[in-house]
Amino acid sequence: MSHKTLCSAPLVELPLCEACFRFRQMASVEDQYQKAWQLCQEESQNDPDSEPYKSKYAAREIFEELKSRLSKQLDEDDVDDESSSFSEEGVDGVGLTRARMAAVMYHLGVIAVETEEFSTGEEYLNNSLIIVGDEGGISAGVSSAEVEEAQVVTAALLGDSDSLLSDSSKTASISPIAISPTTIALTISCHNQLGILWSNRGLYSTARHHLDRADALYIEYQQKSSKLPRSIHSLFSTCSEKGAEDKSGVPALEKLHTLTYYYLAQVYGHLGAPDRSAWYCHSTLQRQLASKDYDPLEWSINAATLSQFYQGKEKFR
Repeated sequence: MSHKTLCSAPLVELPLCEACFRFRQMASVEDQYQKAWQLCQEESQNDPDSEPYKSKYAAREIFEELKSRLSKQLDEDDVDDESSSFSEEGVDGVGLTRARMAAVMYHLGVIAVETEEFSTGEEYLNNSLIIVGDEGGISAGVSSAEVEEAQVVTAALLGDSDSLLSDSSKTASISPIAISPTTIALTISCHNQLGILWSNRGLYSTARHHLDRADALYIEYQQKSSKLPRSIHSLFSTCSEKGAEDKSGVPALEKLHTLTYYYLAQVYGHLGAPDRSAWYCHSTLQRQLASKDYDPLEWSINAATLSQFYQGKEKFR
């Protein structure tokens, strides 16, 4: 075939869906993650009312593809259970791949919760926690769910909301893997999301168990680790493979802890514990002010509402 024939050959246009598929096949894991994240956080804001979850469903497809790719990578590594545990930094070999797999499971869980597929979301979030070694946090939540209805009825009859406020999630054993610099933000994020999920189901005691677990994990990490935490997003940046320091990890972790307090304030309100709810609300406002990460109008309204509560209790100061 002559050079002229090659140049004059007509281009074959691929259908859009096939072209996208070909691009995804060639794209790096990092590129795919960034595209899925953009769909969830930015493009979803412009979805039409007729298709409110259009971008989230598109992101879900990409995350599912990522899950398959990471699963193949893990299979190709062909390691046994002992050698497949996380390295301390979680940036080499299977350590990074497992961390990424847990993160993808987390994002799939979040999308499922946001699209009201709660059972699917619960499964993904629990699987993510299993990967990062926090089975204890799952079992504490499950045991509380099994007795939730009986507890609530009994507490209502006796007027005893304190019976719903035990701290079993805080005392459950914590694996070092779950609070490694690589996984701490991811582990806390999963429990925060499970707190939202169980709140949406109206099972507030179970939601509190997961949020208490998130609180306990944060405290344990602060007490036992001197290393900077990694944000979830840094697991999918090219610098993560080079072991570069993730300076975004600290503010990301602190914001997650503030969210834990914010959710606990609401959950304790539903559990009939106004004093605890007010304490967590006050702590949330303090943390937002210290981090300078808040909406001024919303913060002022919440502060004024809280002051009214303390004035009524004659505890305003």
